Amino acid sequence: MQSIENKTETIKIAEYWLKGAITPPSEVKGKLEQLREVQNQIELLQKQKLNIMADIIQKAEEF
Repeated sequence: MQSIENKTETIKIAEYWLKGAITPPSEVKGKLEQLREVQNQIELLQKQKLNIMADIIQKAEEF
């Protein structure tokens, strides 16, 4: 059985959570997944940019 102090602390944490002061773990996970997806998109665009630059350089050398 929890002591009264521990129960009080648990209640305080629950109140903060309900008021939105603490981000629920599911939201954090969702945000991390969104950030990973954005990072993947950025990396893909950077690779595309490098490929385009390589094509431009190659065509300039051929010209």
